[in-house]
Amino acid sequence: METQTGSDVTVYWAPGCSSCLRVKEYLSQHGVAYRSRNIQTDPTAVSDLGALGVRRVPIVAKGDDWVDGQALADVARLCGIEFEARVSLTTDVLAARLVRILERAREAVLLFDAIMLGEEIPDGKRSFSDLAYHVFSVAEVFLEHDNGQPVVFESYARLPLPDIATREGLAAYGADVIGRVSAWFDAHLAAYPWDDLADVYYDRQTNRQFLERTAWHSGQHLRQLLWRLDRAQSRDLVTSAAPLFKGLPMPSAVWHSDTGL
Repeated sequence: METQTGSDVTVYWAPGCSSCLRVKEYLSQHGVAYRSRNIQTDPTAVSDLGALGVRRVPIVAKGDDWVDGQALADVARLCGIEFEARVSLTTDVLAARLVRILERAREAVLLFDAIMLGEEIPDGKRSFSDLAYHVFSVAEVFLEHDNGQPVVFESYARLPLPDIATREGLAAYGADVIGRVSAWFDAHLAAYPWDDLADVYYDRQTNRQFLERTAWHSGQHLRQLLWRLDRAQSRDLVTSAAPLFKGLPMPSAVWHSDTGL
């Protein structure tokens, strides 16, 4: 339940951010009214975030206290919600889903033309080319983590170089990531320490939870690519892809309600 005044809970967010959309839906589902602050359009939102000592989104704040909006258990504690842990899909199912999500994203990229790839996402400052790159980059971050690289906020802020930001470049990058992710699962899936803690900036999360987050994160952005193709080509790709997302803790909406889409 978004409001501009009258709530002591504030959500700082940005368009196109999948975790921002997820935490806003979570609060609304539990009847928590919150002040919605889009850091791209609210002229003081970034400075107010800085006053809290943080410079990333999503952030849920209540007075001087704040939590990362990706950590729903922490959000629940801050907002007085009784948190209910959910049962996730098994790692073999998550692995298969992630690979198929990446494959569908590569298939989708090949249906974009140069004009569509250059368009900005709804109410955002990224292009659909950036978004397509992000789908694959999210999975690449998972591989980098296994090589000892901690996941920081900037890990998810990468943009494609000009030679990759084309349909052909994105398809080639996607194919490379799909190949490396598939090979990693072939080599590590059965015996990986899935219950150990992952080195991520936003929560205390196990490797299993990090894999799940990687799958639904890429999956949500795949839905957004398919949404654009549906509008351009009178298709129903978002609906047809729904089985890929079953059981993943994804937002219900494709875009933020603020966009009306």
